[in-house]
Amino acid sequence: SSSNALRFSPVTARVRRSCLRIRSRFSISKDDIKLIAIIPYFPTGLLFFTGAIIATITLIGTLAIYGSVNKPSTSVTLPIDATTGKEVIQTPTTRPKPGIGWEITTTSGSAELALAKHLKQTGAKMYVMYTCPHCFKQKQLFGKEALAELNWIECRPDSKNAQSQLCNAAKIESVPTWDINGKFYTGEQSLQKLADLSGYQGDRNFLYMLPSDEH
Repeated sequence: SSSNALRFSPVTARVRRSCLRIRSRFSISKDDIKLIAIIPYFPTGLLFFTGAIIATITLIGTLAIYGSVNKPSTSVTLPIDATTGKEVIQTPTTRPKPGIGWEITTTSGSAELALAKHLKQTGAKMYVMYTCPHCFKQKQLFGKEALAELNWIECRPDSKNAQSQLCNAAKIESVPTWDINGKFYTGEQSLQKLADLSGYQGDRNFLYMLPSDEH
């Protein structure tokens, strides 16, 4: 009846405003919020259902909050090489975090993991400094999962993972430096070259490349 419509209109208006705020803030789809459309059709005395609907909408908003909090963060987008389709590792544009350096944002593929395990098994070592952008790019080539498999040595004494005594013993003069089968190679090395130098025979479908490798 018209009297019922007038009685429910303030409630309906408040609920609709709440829904719009929740939808705007948390990007909830129209489908999730459609249930408010039935509010004007509730008969007198069923105010309980209106409260239930408000509670449901609140729950949807809460789930949206938790969904955004628990959503995994995405890596920084890297440019794609037009010829190879590989992502091109970039030089950092910010200062390194003291004692730690730049965060590794790349994710390892199966080829990077296999190469890293091979390098470790053959005794290869990578000497780095957390303040060195070239060292960061070398780490980015492998990705964070493969990096955990590598035998890499931090040469800066103020690093949280400092092993400067090993760098001094190996007479490291610049970084990054690779020790592969007793021979030293300085500067950024492509994963293809590291595979060749170490005798790696596995998968070479690497995901990333250095700018110097672009054709």
